[in-house]
Amino acid sequence: MNHSRLFEELLLELQTLINSDDEYDLIKSSRVLRQLLLDGDALLHIVNRELRAIPDFRVLGPQDTPGDNFFPEVYPAGAADTVPKLNLQKFLSYSLGRASGKPITVREIIKFGAIVLGGVHFKEDSSGEYSHISPVHQTGQSGGISPILLALKHIGAVARDALIPVRDQLLVRERFEQGKGWTALLSLRLLPTPPDEENYILDVGADEHKNRFSIYVDSRGELTFRIVDATGKRQYLRAGRVGQAVPLAAPVILLCEMSTVEDETLISIRTDGWDHAEIMRGAALSEIGDPFHFVTGSDCLGRKKTHMDQFGTLLIARTLSGLETSQAVGYFSDKAATAEHWVNFSGNQFLHSGAHPNFAESST
Repeated sequence: MNHSRLFEELLLELQTLINSDDEYDLIKSSRVLRQLLLDGDALLHIVNRELRAIPDFRVLGPQDTPGDNFFPEVYPAGAADTVPKLNLQKFLSYSLGRASGKPITVREIIKFGAIVLGGVHFKEDSSGEYSHISPVHQTGQSGGISPILLALKHIGAVARDALIPVRDQLLVRERFEQGKGWTALLSLRLLPTPPDEENYILDVGADEHKNRFSIYVDSRGELTFRIVDATGKRQYLRAGRVGQAVPLAAPVILLCEMSTVEDETLISIRTDGWDHAEIMRGAALSEIGDPFHFVTGSDCLGRKKTHMDQFGTLLIARTLSGLETSQAVGYFSDKAATAEHWVNFSGNQFLHSGAHPNFAESST
């Protein structure tokens, strides 16, 4: 595995960890943040030697105020354009508050999680380097999460947003805009699902055993993306639990793209708080969506159930340019925010593309 690939994998792992409310997942995020940003051979520095990218880190809240205080919620959700841009060093030196008269910086929080809490090591702070942070971690709770762990969650989200453009430069995504592929953009609201039942959103493909791309909420409540290639090999990507990392009963945008150029296929999946892209080599994925058969609200055979409201969908047998994607996401986001009407899918209610081979009778 080369450095670029490791950078992509760690960015994906970071998103998975910070989208969890599990204590140890949040502690483990400190290890990933340390590998990406802090170590002497931090991956951001290594992959950036040729790219020369300048990532922007955007944070909310006062950098420093008098007296002891702590402001863990620094991620500017929905307001990134209105807060200042920081470079990496200024971000790492950014203070989230004070304890015992000492500032608590982003760098110290990451190191405290990695060294003291067990993200990398599990050591006693014998030197007292983090003696001002430990009481903040041990006292006071915010929604059941320690303030320091909540800060790690927010720091991870800030880092995610800053590093995604670097990843996209590594992938040279622009070259896939003219590739052979498809785009699925769904503006929807996920609704409560009966216990142990899957909630199907989209299924691209006609064969349940190969050349298939599925989006559904699994029986554990996690938003899941399943990719089945031409050989039947399966890959699962999970964006987080619905009702926690993924909104429940609130508008959400799902954007999925696949594009093939020569022997490389770009897979891109994006939703609120989760953005994954990778390039896979070989022909195993090139037939997914060719021809472009799809079902919304069930699986490719029409057997599964769904529970969702749809505000709008764009399902098209080509990839979009960056400008087209931005305009489409903006349009559907605004539409959902002001919607007074929508389409409700409940139980075994679904729609399918014309000429779908598994629904020949309903297509005539």
